[in-house]
Amino acid sequence: MAIATIAVRPEIVRVGANRYTAKMQPAELVATQPHIVVVNDDQDVLNLLAELFTEEGYQVTTSMIAYESPAEVAVLAPDVLIADLRLGWTLDEGLEFLDRLHADPLTAGIPVIVCSASHPEVMAEAGARLKTQACALVGKPFDIDELLAAVSSCLRRV
Repeated sequence: MAIATIAVRPEIVRVGANRYTAKMQPAELVATQPHIVVVNDDQDVLNLLAELFTEEGYQVTTSMIAYESPAEVAVLAPDVLIADLRLGWTLDEGLEFLDRLHADPLTAGIPVIVCSASHPEVMAEAGARLKTQACALVGKPFDIDELLAAVSSCLRRV
């Protein structure tokens, strides 16, 4: 699904061994595909998801390093953020980051899919909180069809 729009086009730039960012470049009329940002500490998972989502027609940005602030996410202009809450954080720190994303006007509207190996534990500890902040919760190991369905569902909400 491509949408024609007058937009600012992000130019993805490598800024470290496992980190990418975007420099915003003015664009006139560009065709844009939905942009998915995936944050995970497993390079194999990042490679798999980058390939999967690219084949499905999405733009994909990946990072092995947790973002420190909502501004770092906002500059990437994702349509969906897929994040592991345990990435360099305790569960409470991951939830606090989701709180900051949800509270910041620049990122409040970005759907978040939490993809976590500790899915039952996360749900037990933070289920109600995640239901207000996350668009979907997908456990690892994940079913590809389930993850694709979650992304489609989140995109319909935007």
